[in-house]
Amino acid sequence: MKIKASFSQQGFTLIEALVAVLVFTFGALALYRLQTSIIATNAFSNRFTQATVLAQERMETLMALPYNSPLLDDTNDNGGRIAKRDINLDGIDDRGPDLNFGLNDTSDASDRPVADGNAIRTTYGIIYNIYWNIAVDQPMANIKTIRVIVTWRDSKSILHRTSLTSMKARTL
Repeated sequence: MKIKASFSQQGFTLIEALVAVLVFTFGALALYRLQTSIIATNAFSNRFTQATVLAQERMETLMALPYNSPLLDDTNDNGGRIAKRDINLDGIDDRGPDLNFGLNDTSDASDRPVADGNAIRTTYGIIYNIYWNIAVDQPMANIKTIRVIVTWRDSKSILHRTSLTSMKARTL
């Protein structure tokens, strides 16, 4: 007479359990990296939004001033025909097309602000530097071009910036 042995599997082997734990661990680590990336992106987005709001506030303040306000003068003489940057009056800065009549100036070699005006605002522990440059008679006579630039550094000391540009015409 033959005896049949029956084997029933009622669980997982140790190898199968270790493989399952390993797969779960890799999946959890991938989700963790994704979550930290999302948090960092969200933090940058919040800082960028705050910088844009600060730039908009400053631009609205400057645009509300009368055309002949001293705050809308080119105090550092880096822009417009007054500074003789456009000698041939073609609307291009004769020192080079990238210089843009001083509207991108935020610092000189010693890292001191050289813009027509500047302010510092701390929001949620982030220090925002707000600069504004004025170019008189640019792009044409009786128009002032105003550029507001906001800079900040992130936790890795990387400098970020955003800017807004607007034009104010003399009303007669």
